[in-house]
Amino acid sequence: MQITVTSTKEIVHMNGAPARAWTGKTSEGVPVVAYITCVQVEEKEDLSELDRDLIRNPLVIAPAQAVALDQIARGDTNA
Repeated sequence: MQITVTSTKEIVHMNGAPARAWTGKTSEGVPVVAYITCVQVEEKEDLSELDRDLIRNPLVIAPAQAVALDQIARGDTNA
């Protein structure tokens, strides 16, 4: 599976670590939200785009709720 995601301004805490919410779609068009705690880039790469875009978005801290995978499969994320 492939997904394409775009960063948002929303930051949540997952397992004690800040995670930025990224929204996107799978290659089949299914909407997804990914909570990413770390992005790693090889040292030889130009980091200016990541630095500019991730720092430019001011942080919005939002409460996070843990959801079991079987709840997601059922579409029941309000438990």
